[in-house]
Amino acid sequence: DGYALVRKIRLLAPDKGGAIPAIALTAYASAEDRERALAAGFRTHVPKPIETAELVRAIARFVEREGAPRENGASAAKARRRRPQLTLADLTCAS
Repeated sequence: DGYALVRKIRLLAPDKGGAIPAIALTAYASAEDRERALAAGFRTHVPKPIETAELVRAIARFVEREGAPRENGASAAKARRRRPQLTLADLTCAS
């Protein structure tokens, strides 16, 4: 259940991954479904069938907003090392 997963992620501290961007990709496309996804902690909602261009735009917005490095080399590697590392245990949803 993606909603439960993103709720659990949002409980983490930002340096542990709690602020990681998440996009809801779902067949549920009503306004209520969008609100439910946003309320759960997804940053945006992209309904299926997915338009490739729309998905790319959504991802690009997060990349630009997060200030991801666009260059190769030492500065990009250093930025990647600063990103929070999540483990499967961090993301496992208890039933």
